[in-house]
Amino acid sequence: MGSRVPGDLLLSPVALVALGIVLVNDRVLKVDHPSVLSGKLSDLAGLVYFPLFAVAAVEAVRRLHRPDWQLRWSAVVQVALVTGAVFVAVKWWAPAAAVYRPAVGAAVWPLQAAARLLGGGGLPPLAPAPLVMDRSDLLALPMLVLPVLVARRVMDVGAAGERAGPDDQSGTCSAAQRAHRSLVSLIRSPFSSASRPNRSKPLSSHGIDRASSSISSWWRRCTSASRSR
Repeated sequence: MGSRVPGDLLLSPVALVALGIVLVNDRVLKVDHPSVLSGKLSDLAGLVYFPLFAVAAVEAVRRLHRPDWQLRWSAVVQVALVTGAVFVAVKWWAPAAAVYRPAVGAAVWPLQAAARLLGGGGLPPLAPAPLVMDRSDLLALPMLVLPVLVARRVMDVGAAGERAGPDDQSGTCSAAQRAHRSLVSLIRSPFSSASRPNRSKPLSSHGIDRASSSISSWWRRCTSASRSR
């Protein structure tokens, strides 16, 4: 399995579909076909996409400063829990919604300004983010399970891929060492005690030494390779 790369959480099919739904819904459906469905789609897809986006952004920043930039999938669990708590607060409690609107509006303004400037327009006004306090939107909370499942698959697979080579090799050497001890014990056991009856064709001492020498050489090579890693 291959190692991970920064941003790979956002390349999963679930994340790409969620992002596509948000873009199409906000740019097309809400403008040309407003309905109850278009009002819910962004909440459903946003709860899936945001935890993955937040963790992917943190990993990308960490990658610039440290080699151990990868986070565990539990980081997505934590972000999902915080996201759910904020979602409940702004949909249920008016003071939380009053703080949310200007805070999110200020956070997304740089992106809006960059898009407007690249399109040849002027700077957009700083406006609060739209928010409808509809408690029925809380039915979307189970969607937070999806980013956790995606993170567990992507982040665990990446970590397993990085460990696979050394672990598999050391495991092979351990098996070789166990095989060496077992075979040497098996071969030498008839000669470790007095001669036994009913053995019509005993193995020669020369053959035993050659077999033991071959196995020992195999063991030393494996052990040497394991230490060099």
